[in-house]
Amino acid sequence: MENADVSFWEVLQGRTSVRKYKEDPVPQEMLDKLLEAMKMAPVAGGNRNITCQVVTEREKIQHIADEVKRISVEMLEKIPDENMKKEVLNYSKSFYWFGHVPVLMGVTCRKTPAYMRILMQNNTEDLFGAKASAAMAGQNIMLAAQALGLGSCCLTGPLLAKSWLEKEIGCPGQNELAMLISVGFPVREKK
Repeated sequence: MENADVSFWEVLQGRTSVRKYKEDPVPQEMLDKLLEAMKMAPVAGGNRNITCQVVTEREKIQHIADEVKRISVEMLEKIPDENMKKEVLNYSKSFYWFGHVPVLMGVTCRKTPAYMRILMQNNTEDLFGAKASAAMAGQNIMLAAQALGLGSCCLTGPLLAKSWLEKEIGCPGQNELAMLISVGFPVREKK
């Protein structure tokens, strides 16, 4: 195996979901590299409508986490069964932990066009492939983050507030939010 292959495998093996970050800001050059990596991802049907909204303002990130928490709690109140409510409450804490992260990236993909929904009916989302394309773009971002010495974590729980999030982060009108990705310099646990 050549050295380039070894470093590729090291990046793959080293990538893990990071939820604790240093307060250090991520330099713009590094963010630009993450966006460049996103653009290199394969896309279904040549659909290049994958975008990424980047939020670096700490107050805005905290506001987003707070609002996701508020919507989460509202949702919980509607669950009549107390045991189920406890289970969902435990799980939903993972929806809004990200208020402290240095960077929050919103990966968006093109909404499935109405004509495709009419023609394809039940399999439309799978055949259009926009969400699969967004997932590949997100993976490229996270692998590039690892290669740059950054940590990352893919977040889909916050999508329970999807409509609000799309407005808040400035999602283009023809697109929908597929995931959030937290990014920053990881806090390494002492052993």
